[in-house]
Amino acid sequence: MILLAGLWLLQDLMQVLFLGFFVVPDLFFLGVLQRALREEDARDLLPRWVWFAFFGGLLWDLRWTSVPGITAAIQAGALTVASALWYRTPMAGRTPMLWILMAGIAHLGLGAARFLLWGDRSAAAFRLLAIQQLTALPLVLGFSLILLWRRKTHD
Repeated sequence: MILLAGLWLLQDLMQVLFLGFFVVPDLFFLGVLQRALREEDARDLLPRWVWFAFFGGLLWDLRWTSVPGITAAIQAGALTVASALWYRTPMAGRTPMLWILMAGIAHLGLGAARFLLWGDRSAAAFRLLAIQQLTALPLVLGFSLILLWRRKTHD
């Protein structure tokens, strides 16, 4: 929990520092996604992570946007869909590559939803979205390495 709070604060600090240059990647969401899809966590703990993602998104909305609840709902929905797909996949298929694919698609979905809700279809807004997605790629790969390392140490 402390790590996730730290990720939220780091994401907020990065947003302050890079405001006007690009929208920072969703560090907090990727951290919650990684925690929610850990093998040792039972499925009955999933609602806790969905609520955690919702409240983290709500804090983000209250801090940065004018419509409270938009980011919260998008994050909770993306986490729910990703976890439903993850837990429906057989254990042998839950590889770091699948996690990279799911996390990348979920992060792209978050960014695309924000892009659509901005109402700005200019090239500058699209550039902000593209930079956000490109800067998220190393983070997704890093979280997948954590997943791979945890799997190797627990097998």
